[in-house]
Amino acid sequence: MQESSFGNKARNVAKDVAHQEPKLPFFVRDTIYKPSEIKRFNGQVLHWVWDNDAIATGLLKAVTDPEEFRAALFAKPAGIEGREMAVRHHVPGAGHTFYQHINFGGHVLNLSYRHALPDLTSNTMSGFWFWATSWNDQISSLRTGSGPVTLAEHVMRPYLTGATMNIGAFTSISWIGQAWNDRISAILG
Repeated sequence: MQESSFGNKARNVAKDVAHQEPKLPFFVRDTIYKPSEIKRFNGQVLHWVWDNDAIATGLLKAVTDPEEFRAALFAKPAGIEGREMAVRHHVPGAGHTFYQHINFGGHVLNLSYRHALPDLTSNTMSGFWFWATSWNDQISSLRTGSGPVTLAEHVMRPYLTGATMNIGAFTSISWIGQAWNDRISAILG
């Protein structure tokens, strides 16, 4: 994961990247930036990670360091040490659940552990034929399973483009927040 997120290929692609201005202030390491200051990171690898403490104070968290990224994604939340996980899918590990509304309400989308939904426009939430509503830009809350999840702003064609948010394992988020609510178009779990 680190090679694909921070390796030579990621650095080469990042040289041409102009990051979009986030909707909230953010911090990298211990420095807080205004949304307009995202320009400082143009041409650099920058990954968004979910941090409950930061969100509670109205901030987004971004990382530029592979070790910090790994620590954020694979840290176990308090209270799950030693707890056994039931195998629910053919790939060992608990899957992920996404919800249409805040507080885990509305329609539900399940994703098996270590699977992906590269194009949520092709996943029907409700309706049929030309009345169908897709999952594109519909997710407001979620629960992750045995591994981390990457949420993407745009459909994969064939690679991820635009902003991504990375959320660690065993995380429940009752509202994805102003910055990511109804913005997700692809998921890698």
